[in-house]
Amino acid sequence: MTPAQPIDTRAVCPWHLPGPRWYAGLAAAIALTVIFLDTGFARAMHGAPAWLNEAFQAITATGESTYSLVPLGLAWLVAAAAWLAQKDRGEAGEAAVALQAIGFLFVAIAGSGIATNVVKQVIGRSRPVLLDTLDYSGFHPFAFDYAFQSFPSGHANTVFAAAVALAVLAPRWRWGLMAIATLFALSRAVIAAHYLGDVIAGGALAYLTTLWLRDRMAARGWLFERTQGGGSRLRPEAAALLAIGLPGGRSSVLPGRQP
Repeated sequence: MTPAQPIDTRAVCPWHLPGPRWYAGLAAAIALTVIFLDTGFARAMHGAPAWLNEAFQAITATGESTYSLVPLGLAWLVAAAAWLAQKDRGEAGEAAVALQAIGFLFVAIAGSGIATNVVKQVIGRSRPVLLDTLDYSGFHPFAFDYAFQSFPSGHANTVFAAAVALAVLAPRWRWGLMAIATLFALSRAVIAAHYLGDVIAGGALAYLTTLWLRDRMAARGWLFERTQGGGSRLRPEAAALLAIGLPGGRSSVLPGRQP
C-alpha cells in the first residue's frame, strides 16, 4: 500500500465560517459605517468629477449577476452532456468534477443573490439617489419599492460571491480575486448607487453564504471533503483534475488519500 501523501497546502483555501465574535464585529462595523460615514461619502460622490463617475460606471456594469449566471448555466449544460457521454463509457470522473465545480459557482452566486434580495425587502433602506434629490436617508421595511432596496448591495454581493467561490477552487489566487471584487464592489458607492454600508453588507453576506455552501457540499462529499480539523477542502481527485492555482500544473497537487 502506498503511503498517503499530503495535500499541497496551496490547494487548500484556509477560509472558514467565523464564530460569534466575528459576527458581532461585522455588525458593529456596518452600524458605525451607516451612522458616521454613509451619508457624507454619498454626498461627496454626488459632487465627484464626471470622469470618475464614468470610469466607475464602466466597472460597475460587470457586476450584474446575469453576466455570470447565464454563461455558467450554459457551461453546466455542456458539462452535464459531457458527463452523460463519459458515464456511458465508464469514464465520468473529469466531467463529474467539472459539473460539480460549475454547479458550485452557479449556486454560490444565485443563492447569495436570493438571500440578498430577501434582506433588501426586510430592511428597506433608501438609496443614495433620495439623499441627492430629496435630502432623505432612512429605512422603510417591506416597502417593496426599488428606491428602498439599497441594503445590502446586490452588485457587491454578486462579485464577492463569485470571488469567494473562485478562491475556494483556486486558493493561490484568493487575494487577487478579493482585490478585484473589492474594486468592483466599491464602484457602487463611488457612483452613489449604494452606500458604503450596503457594499460591506453585500460582500459579507456573499462570503458567509458561499462558505456555508462549500461546507454543506463537503459534508456530502460533493467536490469538497471535510478535514480532520473540521474545515473543508477540495477532494484530492478534484484538486488533481482541476490543477488549480498551483505552479507546475497537475503534478503539484499530491493526493491526500491512500489508494
